[in-house]
Amino acid sequence: MKHAFVCTAILVLLHALPANPTAAESLQAQMYFDPSSGFLRVQAAMQVELEAEKLQFSLFRNVQITSIWIPGMRSYGVERRVDSTLVSVSLRTFPEEPQVLELSYEGVIDQQVLDYARLDSRSLWFPLIPVEFRLDHIILELPDKELDLEKPWKLEADGRYRFPFDGQDYPVIQWQRPDIAPMPPGAHIPAEPEPKPGVPDDRRVLALHSQMQRWEEAWEQRDSGTWQALLCSTLDRERTIAYLEDVQKRILWSEQTHEADERVYPGSWIIEWHEDGSAAARRSGRLQGQTVTFEIQWQFSNASWHIVRLHAAPKPDLEEGVMLDTMITWLDDFFETAFDRNGVPNVSDFFVYADQARQAQRFFCSLDDPDDWSLHSMSHDDQRIRLHAALTDAGHRFVLELTLVPIQHQWKAKSLKITPF
Repeated sequence: MKHAFVCTAILVLLHALPANPTAAESLQAQMYFDPSSGFLRVQAAMQVELEAEKLQFSLFRNVQITSIWIPGMRSYGVERRVDSTLVSVSLRTFPEEPQVLELSYEGVIDQQVLDYARLDSRSLWFPLIPVEFRLDHIILELPDKELDLEKPWKLEADGRYRFPFDGQDYPVIQWQRPDIAPMPPGAHIPAEPEPKPGVPDDRRVLALHSQMQRWEEAWEQRDSGTWQALLCSTLDRERTIAYLEDVQKRILWSEQTHEADERVYPGSWIIEWHEDGSAAARRSGRLQGQTVTFEIQWQFSNASWHIVRLHAAPKPDLEEGVMLDTMITWLDDFFETAFDRNGVPNVSDFFVYADQARQAQRFFCSLDDPDDWSLHSMSHDDQRIRLHAALTDAGHRFVLELTLVPIQHQWKAKSLKITPF
C-alpha cells in the first residue's frame, strides 16, 4: 500500500507540471539600453501563433542576432536591407499550437534615430512580427538612473522600468534629455506622424510584406501551388494561374524598379493603402512592346492577406511639355512646404519612402534662412525624371538631386541626394 501511495503521489505531481516548461515561465523581454551611445541588448521569450512553417520579423539595420530558438526550428536566415534587417525562421513542420520564440539580439541604434529621443516602430528596436504573439511585460535597465521615461513605463523599486505589454501597440520608449541633439530654434518634427487614411497597423503592414515575399519567390520559380495559396477563394484559380503563367513568360520589369530592391517591399513594388483596408501593389514593366503597370489588389481577411484581383494596364508615355509643367508645379509646392518651419513635417507627403522623407526633414530643419530655389538640369525617360535644384541658405549653397516618379497622376520623390556646392 505504501508503494502504491508513493506512485499515485508522483503521478499527481507529474500531471500538475506544465507540458511545456517554458510556458510556466514569464513571457517577458529583458533589455539594456544606453541612449547616449545607442547600444541596445534584448533577451526575450514570447509566444507566437504561427500561420505557416515560416516566421519572419524585422529589426533595426545594425542588429546582431546572438541567439534564436523555437521548437521544431530547421534553420534561420538574416537579410540586410537599407533601413532594416529581415529575420526568417523555417520550421520542419507546421505547429498546430502556439510556440515560444526565444530571441536574443544586440546592436547600436542609428544616431539619427536617437536625435528624436524616441524609439518606436520606425526605429524597429523591438521585433515587428506580423502574427499574433503574447508577451507579458518588458523590463528595461538604463545606465543613467536620472533619465525619466514617459508613460506607460513604470519605475520599479530596483531602479528598472517595466512596460506592461498588451500585444496591441508597438512598444515606444520616449525620454527627455536636453543634451541629445537639440533641434534648431523654431524647428518642429512630431514624434509620431499622423497615420494616413487606410494605412493599417504595423503587424498588417509586415504581414503584407511577408505575402509579397512569397509572391516574389513563387514568381521566380513559377510555383503555381504558392500562387493558389495566395489567391482569394472567390477568384477562378485555374484561369488566374494560366494568366500569370502567360504574363510571367512575356513581361520584362522596367530597369528602374530595381533601384530599391532593398526597400520595404520585395521586388520594388509600390504599395498604396485604401481606406477600406485593402492595398494595391504596383510595378512597371514592358509587355508586348508596351509600358504597363502591373497591379495586385490585396484584401485582408481571415487574419491574412489574399489576392482579389490582378491587372496589367497600359501606361502612356509622358509628354515632355505636360511633364515639365507638372514637375515645376511639384517643385514649387515642395520648396514652399520645406521652407516653412511649420510645414517641414508635411515634406513626407512628397516622398515614396519614409527614410528619404526623414532625411529631407532633418536637412530643412537644419537650415537657418533658406532662400529661393532654382532648377539647374533635368533628364527623363518615360517613367521618371532626374533633376538638380539649387538653394542658398545663409551664404551656403546646396544642390538637391531628386528622382521623381509618377504615382497615381502625381509626382513622388523616389530618391534624394544633398550635396554642398
